[in-house]
Amino acid sequence: MLQTYISLSEKRNQDGSISFFMDWQHQPSGPRGHIKLFRSEADPSKASLRRWREDAARIRNDKRKEFEADSRAYMQPCALDRAGLEYQRHLKAVGKSESLQGRFELGAMEFIAYSRANAGPANVSGVTVLLASRWRDFLLEKGMAASSVNTRLADLSGWFDWLQGEGRLPAERHPWKIVNRCDVDRQQRPRQVFASREDFWAFFNDERWTDYQRNTLLLLAMSGLRMGEAANLRWSDYDQGAGVLSIKRQAKRETTKRHERLLPVPACLRQVLIALAIHTGASPDNFIVGIRGGSDRIQTQPNKWLAGNGTPHQGMGLHPHSLRRWYRMALESLSEQLWHVDDLLGHHTNRTRAAYTPAVNPAARLLVDQFSAWLLGA
Repeated sequence: MLQTYISLSEKRNQDGSISFFMDWQHQPSGPRGHIKLFRSEADPSKASLRRWREDAARIRNDKRKEFEADSRAYMQPCALDRAGLEYQRHLKAVGKSESLQGRFELGAMEFIAYSRANAGPANVSGVTVLLASRWRDFLLEKGMAASSVNTRLADLSGWFDWLQGEGRLPAERHPWKIVNRCDVDRQQRPRQVFASREDFWAFFNDERWTDYQRNTLLLLAMSGLRMGEAANLRWSDYDQGAGVLSIKRQAKRETTKRHERLLPVPACLRQVLIALAIHTGASPDNFIVGIRGGSDRIQTQPNKWLAGNGTPHQGMGLHPHSLRRWYRMALESLSEQLWHVDDLLGHHTNRTRAAYTPAVNPAARLLVDQFSAWLLGA
């Protein structure tokens, strides 16, 4: 039951006037408020002082009504399952990815089922930090990776953020912001993806890949592009005559350690782009690795391909960034000038130098040609 404490106080000043103050606290553990209402004239008469006190009482009653209205809104039952469906409709309305929608649906269903099985609350306002932390521990005991558990917690935290924005949940009732996240051991990820060039081709020549899957992953492995950079590439960004790909920085990524660059396209990558053009079409507005014939941007499909292809590498934690890491390791084995490698990968290791470096570095083009020759066994 939500409780509200509101009090009025008076203080006589040196000139004989009286100052009126109001203090309040919404719920015993809620934030406190203090405000000066007004100041009377010097030495007010009994009738004048009565009117001042009536005004102060009127303000106090208005404040009480305001808190009571908030309390009634917060005490309205908001069932967990109904709130989850409403948030799922919100995600779809604002255009969130299908993968995010599906991930939230799965995580919310798991949490609601866990809450019911353990006699938990039926309403969102009853979710406590203790329940959230027990659910986190339950997922870890099931064998879920720590990073995946943190993703589940982040999804439910976004859900409760939205509920607060909609006025369905008090500000102090947000357990997902308080519950501790899991420590992720980054050393569990494999540092070496492919032990040799033969290992690389054995992986990509696996017959279980479709041509589109194989060429999309080869684009990542032969260019070192980030998944987001590759997903945003359109055919208008590929200058076939000059043999370069124009990698553009997204507006929302202005503060990250990456920069726009022209990426030289070696011979091995040209063949991959020719194969992708057959699948996605070479229309300038089409995405190079797009889905639905190149009309839509690819999302998280490469992550799923690497996780479920069934190759000998399955279960080693492969993901698109693993291919970027392998590309860097291959370049470092071919060149001692690591700043060329950083330029190709879009790292801002030195912002001043990067600003004065030519967009197409001849040494970088030579390096990618050496990489192509090594990869093709020339």
